[in-house]
Amino acid sequence: MLVKSTVQSFDRGLDVLSCLNVNNGSSISEISKMTRINRGTVYRLLETLRRRGLIRKDSDDSRYWLDAAVQQLSDGYVEEAWIDNLIVPRLAALTETQRWPLSFCAPSGTTMLVRATMDFQSPLTLRRFPVGYRVSMVSSSVGLAYLSACATRQRDAMIEVLLRTVTDKGELATLKKSSFEQQLNDISNKGFAFVAKQALKISGIAVPITAGKAVLGAIAIRFFSSALSQKQAVIRYVPLLQQAAAEIKLEFESL
Repeated sequence: MLVKSTVQSFDRGLDVLSCLNVNNGSSISEISKMTRINRGTVYRLLETLRRRGLIRKDSDDSRYWLDAAVQQLSDGYVEEAWIDNLIVPRLAALTETQRWPLSFCAPSGTTMLVRATMDFQSPLTLRRFPVGYRVSMVSSSVGLAYLSACATRQRDAMIEVLLRTVTDKGELATLKKSSFEQQLNDISNKGFAFVAKQALKISGIAVPITAGKAVLGAIAIRFFSSALSQKQAVIRYVPLLQQAAAEIKLEFESL
């Protein structure tokens, strides 16, 4: 007996997304014709994607359009060459002069994924977070910096997904607070996120890295909370992180 190794409905959903990627603003009939999937199935697939925030449909139109949240599907894909050439040298240079560990995290699903780190080079690392380690998008400095830099529609879509998937009660309570959006706006205005982890006795400052309309991730520096006050850390490290982020943005956009 032959066991199927693929999921047909998922395969068809990808066909519909691919179709809209090439023919954005298509009707059910047009998508059905292009994908050779019957109209009823196309409708159900489109409505599933719409509920997930990946596509939208105007109330006075029969056409479906890709929404900004669809960009999140590619957020976890970051070319190693780009990280090695633009990110790592700057993290290494800052760690050399400041001694504290620095890292770069990119969004991956509903978490932030460590893609580059100086935790093994810094002499002041209390706890190491290796490449591939996932941190919270809700309670980490890199996660807050990332969300604060997202366009409103993308941010709202991400928060909706987080509300459905987060299991930590503390983080879920944070997401439900009316002040959470204001917190992200304040971070956006300041240009950095500061988080103090009392249990770990570690504080972190992160700034987002953007390129065009995309938010690539965030770079962060961690330090012992007892070593510097928040004010001292902000004065000392925010300009350095923002300068690095600006240089990365400039070089990335010139690639």
